[in-house]
Amino acid sequence: LVAVLLIGLIAVADRAGFFSFLSVCINLVLLLFALRCYLTGWNIMALTACMIFLFTVLSLLIGNGVNRRSLLAIVVTLLSIAVTAGIYLLVRAVTPALQYQMLEYAVVPDDLSALFFCETMVGGLGAVMDVAISLISTADELLEQNPHIAYDQLRKSVRTVSDDIMGTMVNVLFFTYICGGLPGMLLMLRNAMTMSFVWEYVLSFEMVRFLAGSIGLVLAVPITQLVLRVWVKRQEVAHG
Repeated sequence: LVAVLLIGLIAVADRAGFFSFLSVCINLVLLLFALRCYLTGWNIMALTACMIFLFTVLSLLIGNGVNRRSLLAIVVTLLSIAVTAGIYLLVRAVTPALQYQMLEYAVVPDDLSALFFCETMVGGLGAVMDVAISLISTADELLEQNPHIAYDQLRKSVRTVSDDIMGTMVNVLFFTYICGGLPGMLLMLRNAMTMSFVWEYVLSFEMVRFLAGSIGLVLAVPITQLVLRVWVKRQEVAHG
């Protein structure tokens, strides 16, 4: 399967496909390294912040090259994840706690709420990166065609693209996360447990993951517009 994936990427995207595969391999190595660091006592929050930064930078630079698109997409992705994390922590502080003891394989005395938070942020990273690079690539293409294009036109183009991809991406997250909880849900229902019990102890985790990732997707749109506005203003100043 790995060979089929690699051949398919090269056949479809040529050199870019190979570098996309390479970025996945590097991210896998980084993930294994991060897990080893966590098991040796590293702080999970600090470690996750470092990993999100490295995953974002390496994925975009290796997959898309060192250029304006990648750099702007990195800024958009990191800002989107940071704001999403802030919203998540704020909501967690003012709402009842989830039943973290029901997390899969939760057999260690660590702070399970922090572990779940970090898992959720990393889980939504890929989708946010995808939206960020799609929107930035659209705007950058317009800038290459017309370096003096007005910001309002860029904003409208970004909004149009976001309208096209947002529904699909939100549904991708929904099916990915909700389907992940189906085995546990079916097992509980087959053992005569109530739907409310299943919701509290299984689906609540998947729903939080889905909502946090979707919030990140939504935030990527206005943050992209903000980053483009700053970029266009700087270009206008640079060219007088």
